[in-house]
Amino acid sequence: MHRVRTYAKEMSIEEAVDKAINECIKEDILREFLEKNRAEAKKMSIYEYDQEEHIRLEREDAFEDGSRARLVSQVQRKLERGDSVEKIADDLVEEIEIIRGIVKELQKTVN
Repeated sequence: MHRVRTYAKEMSIEEAVDKAINECIKEDILREFLEKNRAEAKKMSIYEYDQEEHIRLEREDAFEDGSRARLVSQVQRKLERGDSVEKIADDLVEEIEIIRGIVKELQKTVN
């Protein structure tokens, strides 16, 4: 899988798996197994790679969701203290348009 991950940065996953399998056979790594079960090994490698990618993307999404929730919470607290949108953007080092969008979202939930 390490080889597949490395090659997948430069080519399609199918090509990366084929290249990794060919190299393993050439280097006598699981040669007999790969020669007899090439199609199954390729299918399983693609599936495993896709699973790893899916998990990675899920983690990134969760991180972004958490970061967004934290930002919304911070904006809400600062609004409750009476801070202006401009001050909040400055304090949180965030674009004012993003803060304005969050303020609008918060106002919708209140109304």
